[in-house]
Amino acid sequence: MEMFIRALCLILLLMTISIAGQGPVEENTEGVANLNNGKYEAAAESLERATALKPDYAIAYYNLGTARYHLKQFDMAETALRRAISILPAYPRAYNQLGTVYTENGKYDKAVAAFKDAIRLGPVNTTAHYNLGCVYLRMNKFREAAVALEEAKRLDPDNLEARVNLAAAYSGLKRYSQAIAEMQSAITLAPTDNQLQYLLGNLYIQARNRGGAIGQYAKLKFLNPGMAEQLFNSLNSGRIVSAAR
Repeated sequence: MEMFIRALCLILLLMTISIAGQGPVEENTEGVANLNNGKYEAAAESLERATALKPDYAIAYYNLGTARYHLKQFDMAETALRRAISILPAYPRAYNQLGTVYTENGKYDKAVAAFKDAIRLGPVNTTAHYNLGCVYLRMNKFREAAVALEEAKRLDPDNLEARVNLAAAYSGLKRYSQAIAEMQSAITLAPTDNQLQYLLGNLYIQARNRGGAIGQYAKLKFLNPGMAEQLFNSLNSGRIVSAAR
């Protein structure tokens, strides 16, 4: 009789769980699937349930912070990511995502600190080095940006955006020959990207290399007449477009 009662209780418990909904792992899995499909509101709802069911679920908090970031709910994203870090202090991805949130929220000093923590915990984290370089660019700290982006390029030589933004850092330091070389390398990685051709033309203008700029104008006349006209106007007015993107 006692065994029957226990079995009945177990059945009732399982029925209750089924009626109440999924467990934290299933909610997190559903949230990640929605994240990957760009359904950020649905993702946040699933991940809120996951963290409510399991308050020490660091990965779910990380995913929740990522969903809130995509929804541009930066304060909520920060709260979730800081919670993830409090549960799991050695969590480089959480620090990196927190740095991204701080960057988009204009908290650049905090972003730098978060990216440095991500690098401290994962020295070969290319994304963290890249993000650190980009936030330094926003702060007009071109020397520091160059150091971080050079490391990102060293770790991943085919990282197109690292090369483009490294060119911008070199341009900010007035190291135009290096900036032009980096942009040319970027073009070899993405030869059909007309914007890179346009940015290279602007770097030639900054370097006072009129011949190089005219050469880029000639290329863009066939590739993208609108960009060619913009470059032509910049060439004649002296107005410079930043190489960063």
